[in-house]
Order: sequence, then C-alpha cells, then structure tokens
Amino acid sequence: MSVNGAAGANNSPVTGQVAALSRDVFADLITSIMAVAYGLSFAALIFAPPLTPWIANGIAATFLTTAISAAIIAARSSLPFAIAGPDGATAAVTATMVAHFLGQLDAEGAPDDLLAPVMIVMALSAALAGILLFGLGLARAGSAIRFVPYPVVGGFLGATGWLMVNGAARVVADKGLSVSTIGTFLDPYVMAKLAATAAIALALYFGLRRRGDSRTSSRASC
Repeated sequence: MSVNGAAGANNSPVTGQVAALSRDVFADLITSIMAVAYGLSFAALIFAPPLTPWIANGIAATFLTTAISAAIIAARSSLPFAIAGPDGATAAVTATMVAHFLGQLDAEGAPDDLLAPVMIVMALSAALAGILLFGLGLARAGSAIRFVPYPVVGGFLGATGWLMVNGAARVVADKGLSVSTIGTFLDPYVMAKLAATAAIALALYFGLRRRGDSRTSSRASC
C-alpha cells in the first residue's frame, strides 16, 4: 500500500504540472539565449562598417523587433508551440540591401548621420514584405510554393549562403569578398581572424551533425 501510495503521489496532477512547467522554463531560457545570440550577430552583420558607430542602435532595433514578432506569433499563431525569431536569410538580404544603399549614398555624397536613412530603408522594406506576406495569407496562396522549381529554390539558398559568407567577411575584415579586396584578406592579421571564424563555424557544423546522428541512432535503436 505504501508503494502504491508513493507511486500515486509521484503521478499526481501537481507533479505533472511542475514537470511541464520546468520543461517550458528550460525551453524558454534556451530560446531566449539563442534569440539574443542571433540578434547580436545579425546586428553586427547589418551594421558593419561604415555603420559600426551606430551598432548600439542596431542591437536595440534587433532586440525590439525580435520581441515584437515573438509576442505576435505566440499570441496569434495557430501552432501553440511556434516560436518566432530572427532569420539568417532575411538578415543576409537586409545587409546586402543596406550595403548597396550606402554605396549609392556615398556616390551622391553621404550625410554625416547614416543611421536615419538606413533605418528608414529597413523599415520600408520590412513593411512591404509584411504586406506581401499578409496578402498571401489572406489569399491562402501559401500552397503555391510547390510550383516553384527546385533549381530556383536551390539558387535562392545558394545566394543566401554567399551573402552570409560575404557578410561575415565584412564583419571580420571590414570589407566584402571581391577581386579588388583580395589584398586585404591576404594580410596575416586578417587571415588569423578568418581562421578563427572558420574554426568556430566548423565546430558548430560538426557539433550539430553529431547531435543529429546521435538522435537518429537513438530512434533506430528504439
């Protein structure tokens, strides 16, 4: 009787609620840490030179938009477990757009305060993207993605990867990857920073791959 009583106490609704709450708190903590890391990295990617003096504003904008989007998805999404956060492809495209915009400003005579025009451009692009996605949602046109050919999807992913690599090079060496800037990347100091960056990227890649292989093997054993 005592054993059954102990088992019943362990399986009580209160114990189940505490266990579920602890899992939710742990998941929220991990998600928050990842969101902060993504926000910092994307702010550094977008606010690369010559926008480095305003990187604090970029970090604030990244954290604010992340919090707003996460709150909206948590409150309105049809998937109760959905968590919103910054996206690497969007950050890479935004960084490229900002770099191109700064190039045009420099050709026409850039103002002393670059923050205002850059923030206006990013806000307008985000608003237009939001209107487009909202229209697709109202039209129930999300299923039309299946008509996009695989080469187009592959080209988009490849271009996104190149933009992220180019953006990472700009963060490390203050210059993007091009034939005219090859001398910058042959500098020993810059090469040492690139080697450290590549080592971290490889460690993350093989760590995630090993984790995926271990999960696959555990499922197969079950």
